[in-house]
Amino acid sequence: MAMNCLSLLLDRGTAEGQFGYHQHCRDSKLTHLCFADDLLIFCDGSLQSVTNVLRILKQIAEVSGLTVTICLTEPEINNISSATGLVHALLPIRYLGVPLQVKKKINSWSARSLSFAGRLLLINTVIARISNFWCSTFTIPKKCIKITNSLCGAYLWRGTTEEHHFARVSWDTVTLSKEEGRLGIRDLNYWNKACTLKLLWLLFFRSGSIWVAWFTKTILSDYKSNLWTIKEKQSHSFAIKKLLRVRDLAYPWIKIKIGDGRSVEIHALLTTITLNTDEDRYEWCPNGSTTSVFSTGAIYRLIKQHQPLVPWNKVVWNPRRIPKHSFLTWLVVLNRCPTKDRILSWGLQTTLICTLCNLADETRDHLFFDCVFSSVIWETLARKARCRPISTWHQLLQYLQQRSCPKPERILGLLA
Repeated sequence: MAMNCLSLLLDRGTAEGQFGYHQHCRDSKLTHLCFADDLLIFCDGSLQSVTNVLRILKQIAEVSGLTVTICLTEPEINNISSATGLVHALLPIRYLGVPLQVKKKINSWSARSLSFAGRLLLINTVIARISNFWCSTFTIPKKCIKITNSLCGAYLWRGTTEEHHFARVSWDTVTLSKEEGRLGIRDLNYWNKACTLKLLWLLFFRSGSIWVAWFTKTILSDYKSNLWTIKEKQSHSFAIKKLLRVRDLAYPWIKIKIGDGRSVEIHALLTTITLNTDEDRYEWCPNGSTTSVFSTGAIYRLIKQHQPLVPWNKVVWNPRRIPKHSFLTWLVVLNRCPTKDRILSWGLQTTLICTLCNLADETRDHLFFDCVFSSVIWETLARKARCRPISTWHQLLQYLQQRSCPKPERILGLLA
């Protein structure tokens, strides 16, 4: 009720000339936005306008007891600050309890004792949720995404962001899905595009939104079809420029179903179109079928580049897996473990002879199968798991994929 009174007072204030509209809100007559415990008030920034807005807020405080904590996130004119006592806030901040800086969150984790699988879980949950909040609110610059990816990569492979690290698998590779033989970490570049495409979806399918009304009036000159032909201008904000740069992705997915033909310009093919009394309406068809909802995850999977599926993904990432073991198995399948043959390929000085048997060069297949010491352990484990001993990783993966046996034995073999 108090916020309704505030809305009325702010609207009356602009009507009576107590304060002026913001330059980008004049056409839509937008004075303020409210969300949860936050209040955004837009004005022309003059001393008179700021003073009168503060007077209105003081009136609300005297009547309702609700006081406003005022913080500025952009530099304002010095005489306004000195006259009103407003203070400047600096990022990073916490919004509704959510920390908005990734680096401090990563460095706060006690990650030294966590396995690779534990770090992967934290990246896929905590960092993914923070980035999801940012992407759903703003269009993130590429440099910020690059820094975030670098921090997550350092944390995954090293456990900290403060020391030099090397990646056993490139970040572009680990962001592929597990079905494609990778880790399934969210690719922020494509996720950011998917969230930006949601704004285009709102433009055509959520006409009651304040942002849609403002964008249609100010940017598109009251005609939504101008979106496909409008050119970038220097006066456009960063977010608007990014929005215009992804419109080509959404163009084939937004179709119009013609009814009475009033909202479209029909200059040709009139004999092939039958008009009726229904209103024209837009349809959202990202997968060839019409849907009334926007799924960021579905659009992300649709626009992301994919690689061929690997046949061994269910062997490594089986539902009953132990996460730590599955991660190490994944590294071994890709031959990314620091065996001596790989250490030499990095330019580091070491002997190539196997440390366990001192009989042959240490490679992945030798270390797990050909080595006299490890083969004894493997044969014993294979007998207990009711599996046939195999001599190479390639043959082992094929055997586990094609193995026909009761389900308990199959699960035991995969865990082994």
